[in-house]
Amino acid sequence: MKIVSYLNVSNPNNLLADSGFVLQKLLLETLSNFGHEIVLLAPIEAQKLTTVRVIPIESPLTKYHARFNFDWKSVVASTQGLWNDVDILIVNQVEVAAPLKALTFIESQRNIPIISYVHYLPIDSINSEEELIYDSSLNDVGLAAWIIGTIKTAIECADACVIESQFAKELLLNKIGKPKQIKIIHPPIEPELQSLSRFNPSSGKLKILYNHRLYAHYGTAELFDWIDVALKGYENDCEVLVTSPRGKRSQSQRILDVYSENVANAVCSRPYVKIIEAKSRTEYHKVLETIHLGIAPLRSAPLWNLSIADVLATGRPVLASRSGAFPELLEDSSEYLFSERDEFIAKLYEIIQSPPIPSPTLAERICNKFHPTNIAFQWEKFLLETSSGGKTEIP
Repeated sequence: MKIVSYLNVSNPNNLLADSGFVLQKLLLETLSNFGHEIVLLAPIEAQKLTTVRVIPIESPLTKYHARFNFDWKSVVASTQGLWNDVDILIVNQVEVAAPLKALTFIESQRNIPIISYVHYLPIDSINSEEELIYDSSLNDVGLAAWIIGTIKTAIECADACVIESQFAKELLLNKIGKPKQIKIIHPPIEPELQSLSRFNPSSGKLKILYNHRLYAHYGTAELFDWIDVALKGYENDCEVLVTSPRGKRSQSQRILDVYSENVANAVCSRPYVKIIEAKSRTEYHKVLETIHLGIAPLRSAPLWNLSIADVLATGRPVLASRSGAFPELLEDSSEYLFSERDEFIAKLYEIIQSPPIPSPTLAERICNKFHPTNIAFQWEKFLLETSSGGKTEIP
């Protein structure tokens, strides 16, 4: 089977910190090992980071360019002759599924099946009246509603849809649209993370990892106010590692995300916070070796979280709210789930008194469940079913 995957990311300078690219790398390399022909359309920076064939495409300037702009001319120039024997196309940024469908038809005169992979929805939460509260980072001048509309079209018109969790599936079906086919397939994790369960953190400071973007809808400001309370009197005994919140971001990206810049300054001023930069997966793994636990963002409707899965795969626990897909992700360590502020503070205070040690048993369960081979087998089955039922020649 010849599989083409389209990866559309607006910050190509740090692809190994981008969950979308990491997922594609693990999945596509494993499918290639199964014997399938794989082509990844991605920023040129991906060529040095994966063993699968990469055809470079232009990187969009901002998150809105990624969702609303499609450089048809350059994609055609880059993919001359590619589409004649493609069996199926995976679209990572579902908003561009329609132009890709049209382009592949024009270039090949064939109906190439498309799977829309929904890794995010611009939704923060659902209130008591069952109304959607949009993700503020994607709702400048009301654009989240436009993004939702494009996603609805993409999933309903595509041949199939893959989504990350049971929560995400229910949210999609109840609030967005009805795909022709839908399949829950969890993202894979790096199996080598399991080996990190052998490393016990030092007996010095309690080390906590916050490896998430500092968006408003991630509740960063509120969460660190809670941490302040739990760590009061223990600031010198604890360290919260925050992965570089700015990184190598373009000026156009910074302009659209002033909140993160402001929150970063507030977070950095806390005495117990240490900003770290993990510029490679190796450096990232070395950070994971040193921590006692992770903390999830305060999100009301998360579809999944690869950073949390990474921490769990090393046998470390994660403090996370009982919201969205977090209970599914933490089903093997549900004692670390909380419902409200006081419960979070109490649990973190207990952890300060008695820091957890890595659990090889937890690491093994997580790594087996999300092993790339296991996940790729699920994708392979669904890809074969979808491609055999959809690809047709146009008379």
